[in-house]
Amino acid sequence: MNKNKYVPFATRRRLPIYYKLLKSLQKRGVESMTSTQLAKLSKIDSTTIRRDFSAIGKLGKKGTGYLIGSIIEIFENEFELNNLEGVILIGLGHLGSAVAKYYEIQDSISYLSQIYDTDKNLIGTTFMDYEVLDYNKIDKLLDKNTHIAVLAIPGEKAQVVLDHLVSLGIKGFVNFTGTKVFSSKPDVLISEVDLMQVIQSLIYDMRTGY
Repeated sequence: MNKNKYVPFATRRRLPIYYKLLKSLQKRGVESMTSTQLAKLSKIDSTTIRRDFSAIGKLGKKGTGYLIGSIIEIFENEFELNNLEGVILIGLGHLGSAVAKYYEIQDSISYLSQIYDTDKNLIGTTFMDYEVLDYNKIDKLLDKNTHIAVLAIPGEKAQVVLDHLVSLGIKGFVNFTGTKVFSSKPDVLISEVDLMQVIQSLIYDMRTGY
């Protein structure tokens, strides 16, 4: 990624969405699209799209819209969105299984590298062509090229597991446990995903008309 180019955090969060959409359009032979057309497909309003693309560079041309191939090239060269990141999954309960299955059907800029659990009934079995590995042996089994972990485990175990994984070199976490976790290391990034909080916020917005 071009470290000298400042791109707002919110824009960076949307880049994978744009990239996935643009790649699918390219596969269909589409060469250009306007922000209005992209808005209908991405469900992101056209003003936001224009602002995001402006933060990246002068990507569009008046009258022709955005050249899809050119934007994909910028995304890949400057933001390395074509370099897949390996992700390990910790926990193969109902939620962990859903995360693993999601990887099977979705194109993404990441791929599922390994699955770990502590359940003796699961360890050594195969799930979607992945052998379920023993978390207690992760120090020896961890894919050293992987730096992201998805936590789909009971909340009371989340902090201990995170601290352990940080010591092994994991730098990014997606936390589905519903329990807040922390790291004192500034280079460790944690994304909290609380499904109940999302649903409660949705209910509130529906009831208040927002």
